[in-house]
Amino acid sequence: MGYQEGANLYEYAESEPTVITDSSGLGWNPFSSEKDYIIYDWGENIDFACNVLGRQAALSQPNVKAIPGDSVTSAISQLVGDTKAWISSTDYKVSSVTFYGHGGDGYMCVGAGTQSKKSAKTPGPGKKMDIASFTNPADPTYRAMVDLRACLTPDAVIYFKGCDTFAGAKGRAFAEAAANFFGQEGPKGQFSCPNRIVKGHNAEIGYNLKFPGLQELKPGEKAEWPDIDPDSPALKKAAKMSK
Repeated sequence: MGYQEGANLYEYAESEPTVITDSSGLGWNPFSSEKDYIIYDWGENIDFACNVLGRQAALSQPNVKAIPGDSVTSAISQLVGDTKAWISSTDYKVSSVTFYGHGGDGYMCVGAGTQSKKSAKTPGPGKKMDIASFTNPADPTYRAMVDLRACLTPDAVIYFKGCDTFAGAKGRAFAEAAANFFGQEGPKGQFSCPNRIVKGHNAEIGYNLKFPGLQELKPGEKAEWPDIDPDSPALKKAAKMSK
């Protein structure tokens, strides 16, 4: 009988069925002008089990493409190249980007050598996102963020899905800087893209994929959540031990 649309059975997945899934057969549209991406570090130990599982959960959703990141900068470079090469339309935009990696108060890492919380504190160049990624043009990741911003839809969601990135004063500062950066703040404090949202956690997300402490912020808003979410596993553990 043959196949009406041709011999390539994986055209719906850009010929990449291991990184693009559409279990319903309805979600992935190779001619859509909007796409969702996750940038992840596969990891080499059990500390990264939550991100491996989270990646698989994300890939179960339609219209999602995964990019393994040796570093933040290289992963964003792949994403930008994909958006330029895959469709020639100037309307091709990214509607969401999710970063999976280890984090702490006001930072998050993606890349080889950051597979544990200890190593994530001292990563190599281009592997750490902190407030400088959105405020300091000399920072290795700042240029990558500028390139990423140019690929986003006006209402895109940028999700930093790691432990504690939005925790404490440093985490709130990170969230505000990221929201204002992706909102494209002008000289008079106005935003070109006021509907973009940044998301992150002020808690350890743990291995159960419940992801407590999810916070979100739009450009110009103040981060007013507590240092640590009351549902944080670390907070609950400390409270239990104090009894």
